[in-house]
Formats: sequence, structure tokens, C-alpha cells
Amino acid sequence: MLQSSFTDLFVRKPVIALVVNIVILVLGMVAFFQLNTRQYPRSDSAVVNISTVYFGASAETVRGYITTQLERAVSSADGIDYIESESFAGLSTIRVYLQLNYDNNAALAQMSAKIDAVRNELPPEAESPTISVESSDNQFASVYMSFFSETLSQNQITDYLNRMVQPRLASVPGVQKADVLGGRVYAMRVWLKPDELAARNLSPAQVRQSLLSNNALSAVGATKGTMMRVSLVANTDLQNVEQFEQLVVAQQDGALVRLADVADVELGAENYDTEVRFGGQTATFMGIWVLPTESTVEVIQRVLEVYPDIVADLPVGLESDIGYDSTEYIQDALREIITTLLETLLVVAIVIFLFLGRLRSVLVPLVAMPLSLVGAMFLMLLMGFTINLLTLLAIVLAVGIVVDDAIVMVENVARHIREGMTPIDAAITGARELVGPVISMTITLASVYAPIGFQGGLTGALFREFAFTLAGAVLVSGFVALTLSPMMSAYLLKGKDSEETGFAGHINRNFDKVRTAYGNVIRGMLEIRESKRTPWRLLWWSLVAALPAWLAAVALIAIFIGPSALSGGLIIKLGLGIAVAAFVFAVVTLVFNFLLGRRFRNVPTVLALGVFLTFLLVPFFMFAEKELAPKEDQGILFTIVQGPPTSTVEQMIMFTDQINKMYESAQEYQTSFQLTFGNFGFSGMLMKPWSDRERHVLELLEDLQPQAAEIAGVQVILNAPDPLPSGGTFPIEFVVRSTADHSEMQVFADQLVLFANTTANENTGGPPTFFFADTDLKFDLPQVTIDIDKDKVADMGLNLTDISRDLGAMLGGGYVNRFVNDGRSYRVIPQVERDKRLNPEQLLDYHVRGPNGKLIPLSTIATLNDSVEPRGLNRFQQLNSVKITGVGPSIDKALVALEGKAAEILPPGYSIDYGGQSRQLRLEGDALWQAGLLALLLIFLVLSAQFNSFRDPLIILGGSVPLALVGAMLPIFLGETTLNIYSQIGLITLVGLIAKNGILIVEFANGLQEQGVAKVDAIRQASSTRLRPVLMTSAATVFGHMMLIFVDGPGAAARNSIGWVLVVGMAVGTFFTLFIVPSFYMLISKDRSKAEHALAPETNEAVPAN
Repeated sequence: MLQSSFTDLFVRKPVIALVVNIVILVLGMVAFFQLNTRQYPRSDSAVVNISTVYFGASAETVRGYITTQLERAVSSADGIDYIESESFAGLSTIRVYLQLNYDNNAALAQMSAKIDAVRNELPPEAESPTISVESSDNQFASVYMSFFSETLSQNQITDYLNRMVQPRLASVPGVQKADVLGGRVYAMRVWLKPDELAARNLSPAQVRQSLLSNNALSAVGATKGTMMRVSLVANTDLQNVEQFEQLVVAQQDGALVRLADVADVELGAENYDTEVRFGGQTATFMGIWVLPTESTVEVIQRVLEVYPDIVADLPVGLESDIGYDSTEYIQDALREIITTLLETLLVVAIVIFLFLGRLRSVLVPLVAMPLSLVGAMFLMLLMGFTINLLTLLAIVLAVGIVVDDAIVMVENVARHIREGMTPIDAAITGARELVGPVISMTITLASVYAPIGFQGGLTGALFREFAFTLAGAVLVSGFVALTLSPMMSAYLLKGKDSEETGFAGHINRNFDKVRTAYGNVIRGMLEIRESKRTPWRLLWWSLVAALPAWLAAVALIAIFIGPSALSGGLIIKLGLGIAVAAFVFAVVTLVFNFLLGRRFRNVPTVLALGVFLTFLLVPFFMFAEKELAPKEDQGILFTIVQGPPTSTVEQMIMFTDQINKMYESAQEYQTSFQLTFGNFGFSGMLMKPWSDRERHVLELLEDLQPQAAEIAGVQVILNAPDPLPSGGTFPIEFVVRSTADHSEMQVFADQLVLFANTTANENTGGPPTFFFADTDLKFDLPQVTIDIDKDKVADMGLNLTDISRDLGAMLGGGYVNRFVNDGRSYRVIPQVERDKRLNPEQLLDYHVRGPNGKLIPLSTIATLNDSVEPRGLNRFQQLNSVKITGVGPSIDKALVALEGKAAEILPPGYSIDYGGQSRQLRLEGDALWQAGLLALLLIFLVLSAQFNSFRDPLIILGGSVPLALVGAMLPIFLGETTLNIYSQIGLITLVGLIAKNGILIVEFANGLQEQGVAKVDAIRQASSTRLRPVLMTSAATVFGHMMLIFVDGPGAAARNSIGWVLVVGMAVGTFFTLFIVPSFYMLISKDRSKAEHALAPETNEAVPAN
């Protein structure tokens, strides 16, 4: 008689079971309404951007005087992962990537202090470095609003947005910032006239100094008498165009020279080198960023509630539209997951009904499923998690997992009822029997996810919530299975007669036939030889069997690949390989035969077959396509446009117009946005909703790629958004580092790019390795050097500083100071008018201060020399670097190709590194395997403690896991999905799921042995008795997760990937578990029977536990 258990309380006092589980339900529902909603779990992976403007300086000057100085300063700060920088003409940008979960504020404070310490070492003409922080999962705004007008200028629109719209949006609860993007900020533009300056003997530096000296802020103070205090102000600043025009810049012969005499003054824009368009129309964007701690969906909903009021208050002629709303993808993805969840619940309910035959029986697991899922949400709230794509994916996966415990419980109770017990006695007995197995299965499956939850890096940050949510659901399901499920079984199930009549009786009788047939197979497999002899003839028959196998292999190659693939050498090698494999199989079978004492006729063959099939994992893993995560259809297609180095924004607009026409030619086109700069452009095509189109974004990308290649004059790169927040611009970012000069590094960079675009794409047998590859190091920027004759300068008594200031004042475009207009300050920027700086030759006509204060033409002391310089000079980890960027169907294959070529051509002193998504793939792409191995070890230790044995866990894991992994890798090997983070999560999950089947069989067999049943009969009876719950739980997992394979729409790629692994792996693994586990049991298990080596009569009926 089994000892009493705590489960007896819940059966005998059903109200307690109801109350406890209602509390779980209430807590879960409360948690559901308090959880925030985001696209991905929050990951504190930040990038500190340091930008420094140095107008007029070359890339080499910027690198030497600014970039290297700042790099050296900030590199000593704490929490840095890696640093990369770019030095362009007039601009230095440094990106400092922080370690995951490092305190952003602390890093920012440290870097600000270190930059301040070296500020006096930077050139005085350079602007102060600006520092900003962006999160890797928050690089883009959640919503972009477009504002456009046919009557208002871009300056007016930008100023209105900054004054009226930005404050209203920034005040919405949960909004982190609302920034104007692509706008043109007002500036007082002073367009100098070189001829007028020369006629009045004025140098540009004098005008700049006059602006600096005569436009000053005053803080006079106040008078303070005995009885009264009066504040004082002085009108020392200039506030409008008229005042600037009247500014006196010089006095000559008693006449005042005003600014209007030597320059045109207008209220213009700081920058004219940017053009923003929405739907082909010039526009200004406003981006809305959400606080990391807030729910993206809820905050954007608040913003959209305010938006109609903002539109209603817009001035006449100004219109607005929502350009991009990321929450549409989030909400659509969440709806798809919820739909999949409901479909999964329905499928699982049907599967359970078909196995049990009664709706009453179905109610038990059907109640346990949602209760476990809702209870998991309370645990999510306690752990500070959010509702996001990954936690909801965990909930979907949990549907097919949490039901297992309830299925096992209700099936065991129903089995005892069929044996003649009353429902209450059957529930008490069945629950007592399953306390150990349910606890073992629950802890085992929960243990699988523990290593994932504690994984470091971005993988851990993203999948921690996924792992712990799934583990929490499993733990709650175990609790429900031991408290609520026995009670419901006791009061919902009827007596023995009901189990033998109606549809339930039909199902039971048919399943008895299945169990009998399976029992006969197991009996035959475990058949004992009458005499102990060695079947040496296997060695001979293995060679005989190799001949038809060889012929079949040749025929299959000829059919599926073609006769041309069959060369004489290949046929011979194939035949030898098959013969060797067959012979080794025979040898392994003989080894198992000796280990089993030559007692069993078929067990050695089964074990050898399992070992050989397990070896398929080697080619499956070797030839599997690897990637960080599968590309998702997020409803948007990005385009990067790289123009000639000398192109202007007007020229680039001509190209981007062609790109917009390309967008509009697609049936999926909804609208588009474009950001165009001097020689660079970034645009995107927003696609119609998923329900209104048939093509995936990757299909559209492949279709538009040839059209993009036909746009002459620019390089057009199409790409879909990254599936995970990773940073970087391109999927493929391969970095070459060295102390060598960039001109030397260019030679190797060009070789790598040529290889990527030619040789790497040959003989791939499918898509090319690279759709596009390029380098960020380009020596194609025409540059004119103003070669000043220093001897003449010295003879004339001049100095280079004055000449430099005159030239900088005319051409630099830097601002002098600021002016106030209607409560806001704007820059004052002097510069030569555009028609006087159309080409370098015009510079020679400029006048600079000469001898005796007279102006002389620049041609007197200087000549012009043409040269070609790099567009930018890049560094990585404070070494000179070249980055090979590209797009391809497989990041892993592309990187492998580049790594191989780099190893071939790079000399000593060179090293390679990675950026963006490529860096994550290389550093963390295999990180989950460590978690998988740790999970396997943890499961082994947990099972060892549960069974008080090291043998039983070997039987459970060795008899189920390897072949389940073989089945799971099959769709990956066949190209249905890839080996990515999601499929690796599926493989780890599969280990815990398939181990549950082994636990059910081994635990029952051990119990039978302890009752005196011989070892061989114990495993026979255990296998037959546990067949039904094993098949039910496996069918629930397979059919429940099968919906993941067929879903499409937002977020479908990740679900497809994990679905393929679980469905095929579980189906194949369950089939082999039913035969391999009994074989391993006979090989490894300890003989616990009291009647040692005594064989009981062969029977398929279980011996009940006493």
C-alpha cells in the first residue's frame, strides 16, 4: 500500500484545492493588467556617441587632433566593450559600446569628465564635443510623425515644431524625448561678398571679429537705492535681420561700413545639406522615444490620443501624418501570437479528447493549461518582466508543455478506474503514484531553462525573460497537477462502466489493441536467447547488405542531383564508405551483445542503430546554415544609398527620386520616407499590412534588388531590419585592424571586397554568398590643397594664422555666436555666398590681409594642387581599421568566407574583429550551446537526486535525448529553418520534454522491480503501461506546437524556427524513446528485483504498486 501523500488533502477536501488555485488565478489576472508591453525585453546595451565638429579640417587633421585625443581619454572609462571611430572632413564621431547592463549614467559621467580634462588640448576652432547615449534596442523612435506644407518653409515648420509641438509630446507620460529630425533650424546667415570686402579693404576675419564683438549678451545688474531696486539691461545684442545689416564693421575716412555693405544677411537655416521626404513630398519628421521602463504600446497610445489635438492646432497650410508606428508591428505580432495561442489550446484539447474519449476527462488538462499560464504571469510581475514577443512566445510554447502533467494525472486516474477503483480512491492512488514523477518532470523541465536565464551577453538579456517565464509556467503546472487535477479527476470522472461504454470505451478498446501490439514488439525486442552464442555472421551479412545500399545511394544521387554528379571516383568512394559503415555497425552490435551477456537477440541491434543514428548529428551540425536570428517581416524595407564623394544633396535627390519610383512599382507599397545628405541617403518603404499582401519582405527585397542595381551613379543597398536589437548598419561587418597606414590597408581591403563580390559567389549551388560587399575605406575624395608659399608670407611680414582665419571665415561655415529671437537663441554663421565658391579656382581671387594692412589676392602667395584623399579614416579599438560591409542570405557563410580569405592574405600585425550583428553572431552565436550542456548536466544531477542513482539518469537521457536531437536537426539540415538562437532554444527545450517520457517509463519499471518483478518483465510492463501517457503528452506537444510551423505574418520566422525543432524532434524522439529506453534499461539499469534473475510469466498487464 502506498504511503499517504499531501495530495490526499486536496482530493478529500476539494474546497481547499479550489481556493488555492483561485488565488493563483486572481494573482495572475491582476499581474496581467500591470505588466508593461514592449517589442523585446529591456536590455541595457547602450552606445555613447561623441561628435566633434571642426569646420574646414581634413579627415587626417580631424583624426590626428581630435579623434585620437578623445579616444585615448575615454578608453580608460569603466564598462567599455569596444570603441570605433570615424574621422571625416570637418567631423569626428566616436561610438563607445558599453558592456551589457552597465550603468549608462555612470559611464556617461566618467566620459564627460575625461573629455573635459582634454578639452584644452583640442584645436580652439573646433566646437565642443557633444555626448549622447542611445540604447541598442531603442535606436529608432517608436513613432515618426511627418509634417509638410506647400506654403511654409522648412525653417518655419521646424521652428513651429520646436516651439509648439515638441513640448506637448514630451510632456506625455512615458515619453523619453520628442526630437525634430531632418528639420532646418533658423540661423542668421551672413553671406559675405569677397569683391565688396576687397573694395573696402576689409578681410573676412575683420567681419567675423565685428560680429563677435558687437553681438554680446549683457548682464548689467541693477541699481539699489534706499527704497528702490531697479534692474538694468543694455541692448548690446542683435535680434533681427535689420539690426545685423546695420552693424558697423569698420570706419573708413569718416564713413561707416555696415554689414549690409559687404554681405547679404538673411534669416536662413544652419544647414542646407539635408533633405527629408515622406511619400515623395518634402517634410520634417518628429520622432517619439519611449522610456525603457514604460510600456511602448500604452505610451504610444497616449501619444496618438494627443495627436488629433496637435493636428487641429496646426497653422494654415501645415499638414501632418503618421509616417511610421512601430507599435503596429508589435500589436500585430502580439495578436498573431494570441491567435496561435488560442489555436494551440484548441488543438491540444482535440488531441486529449481523441486519446481519452470523454469531455469530462478533457476538462482536467483544459483547466490546468490556462491556469498555469495565468499563474506564470504573476511570476513575471514578481521578476519585473514585461509582455513582449519573447515572453508571449514562451506562453505559446508552454501550452504544449504545461498540459503534460495534467494529462499524466488524469490518464493514471482513469487507468485505476478501469481496474475497478472508485473515482475518489483512483484519484488518491493515482496522485500518490505520480507525486515523484511529476516533481521529477517539473524540476527537470524547469532546470532546462535555468542556464539560459543566467546566460550572459545579449542572448541572456533577451532570453532571460523567455526562459524564466517558461520555467515559471512549468512550476505552476506541476503545482496545479498535484492539487487541482486529482481533485477534478475524482469528481468529474465516472466509474468503471463509463470507461467501457460510448466513445470513451471505443477509444479504450482500440488503445488496448495498440498497447498489446506495442507490447508484442517490446517482447520480441527483449527476447532472450536460449543459448549464449556470438552471432559472428553479422560481419559477413553487413558486407552483403552494403551492396544494395550502395546501389540505392547511386540511384538517389542520379535522380535528385543528376548523372553528371556521378564520377568514377565518387562511385568507388561511396561504395567503400557504405561498406565500412556497415562493417562498423556490425562490430558495434557485437560489442553491445557482449555487454549484455549475449542474452538478448535484438537489443544489441537496436542499441547499435541508435548509436549510428546519433552520429548523424555530426554532419547535421556541420552543414547547418547558421545565423543569429531569422529575418522577420516587420513591414518595412530599408535602403542605403552611397553616392559619389563629390555629390551634392541636389544630385542625391535625383537618385532618391528614382528609388522612390522603384518603391511605388511594388504592389506592397504603402508609403515611403527618405533622408538625403550630401553623398549618402537612407530611406525606407513601408509595406501594406500583412493581411493585404502575399509576399514576404525578403521576397520583395530579392525582386527589387535587380532594379536597384540599374540605378546608375550610386550604390543602392536593400536590407530588411535586424530581427534582434544588435546595433550596426549592415548585417555583415568584418573589421580588419592594424597599426599600418590606411593606404597600405586599402590594398588588402580591396582584395577582400573583390573576393566577396566574385570568387565567394561561385559554385555555391544556391544563392550567392554576398548580395553586396564594400569597404568603408575609399581613397576617392578629390581634394584641393592650397599650397601657401611660406617664404613669400615671411617676406611680406604676414603670418599663417591670419591667412588661415581669413580663409576659415570665408569658407568654414562655423558659427560665431548666437542671437535671440522670440525667446529662443539661434546661431550666427558668416560664409561666402555660394556663387563665389562654386569651384576651387575662385579661391585664388579671394583677398587676405597683406603688407601694411592692404589686401592682396590669395593667388599672390598660394597655388592650388589637386590630390585624392580618403572620405574618412576609421579606427577600431584605437587601431586603424577597415570594415568590410555587406548583405547576404547567410551572415555565417559570408563571415567564414572572409575569415578564410583574410587568413590567406593578411600579413603579420593584422587582426580581424567584427561589428554589429556579425559581432553578436561570432561572440554569442554558440553561447547557448554552453547553456545547453549545462542544462544537460543540471538535469542529470536533478534526476540522480530524484532516483538516488546515477544509472537511471543515463538511461533516461541516453535513451531519449540523442535521437530526439537528430530528429530536431533534420529540418535544419534540409533547409526548412536555420541554426539560430530560437532553434537552439528549441533544442534545449526538447531535452527537457523528451526526458519526461523516459522518466515515466523508468520510474514505473523501478517500482515494479521493487515489488519483486524481474528486470526484463518490469521494463516490458512499464513500457506498455506508460505507452498511453507518453503518446498523449508527446501528441499534445507535437500537435500543439505544429501551429508554429504554419503561422505567417509578423514575428512568424522565430516561431517557425522553434516550431520545426520541437515538432519534428519530439515526434522522432518519442518514437525511438519507446524502443531505445527499454534497451538502455536492460544494458545499464541495476537489477532491483527481490526474486533475482527469476523471470515472471510474460504479460502486458501492469503490476500495481503496493
